[in-house]
Amino acid sequence: MKNYEMYRSTGGKVSVGTMLMALKISSEFKATSMERIADLGNTEPMSNEFYASCDALFARWNHNHEIIELMNADPEFQEQNRRSSYALNLLQIADMAGKCEEEGPPLADQ
Repeated sequence: MKNYEMYRSTGGKVSVGTMLMALKISSEFKATSMERIADLGNTEPMSNEFYASCDALFARWNHNHEIIELMNADPEFQEQNRRSSYALNLLQIADMAGKCEEEGPPLADQ
């Protein structure tokens, strides 16, 4: 299985082998971005270091976005995504069917 290198929002590198992992890494950027937005709301002047850290965050985000695009174009990951999508759909059906089963007997038993 092929792996791609992505960045965490804090700057650490991580190797991802599935789209699910890639999306999880990308989701970590929400909290970091919200922290930066809150910092900008302060009345104190922002330091050059703050702006540099935001520029670095933007660069990491852009890099990860490019990696996700590469993964989407990679036939190996397309097959994996298809399998994952089908697995999720089948799990949803099984879960809903289980709830129906709990609510009453199958029609054939009535």
